[in-house]
Amino acid sequence: MEQQERQEEYEGLFVLDPNLSEQELAKIQGQIAEQITKLGGTIERQQSWGKRRLAYRVKHRRDGYYQFMLFQIKTAAISPLEVWCSLNDQILRRLVVRSTGAPAPVQLVEASAHGESQ
Repeated sequence: MEQQERQEEYEGLFVLDPNLSEQELAKIQGQIAEQITKLGGTIERQQSWGKRRLAYRVKHRRDGYYQFMLFQIKTAAISPLEVWCSLNDQILRRLVVRSTGAPAPVQLVEASAHGESQ
């Protein structure tokens, strides 16, 4: 039972509605962080990757704002977090995975945003 109580490190990538204003975008980003905190988690890092073109339409949208979060949370809290995200119309898609401990591909995203090649 002790193992279930331990917090694990997770990475979350949230694709948000592209029609949100700056204020609405900041609000939903805060709500995601607040939900993680309410479920007993702690945010280690969050980063906005900006508005990007989607590979295919999602809920009739061609673009989405990408929000990356690295956080610690109990494994049992992931399911309620995903349910909350699925009920929020401003979150088009989400992917939450347990972190492998390797650094997130933030540098790759930043490099591609600036047109740099690897």
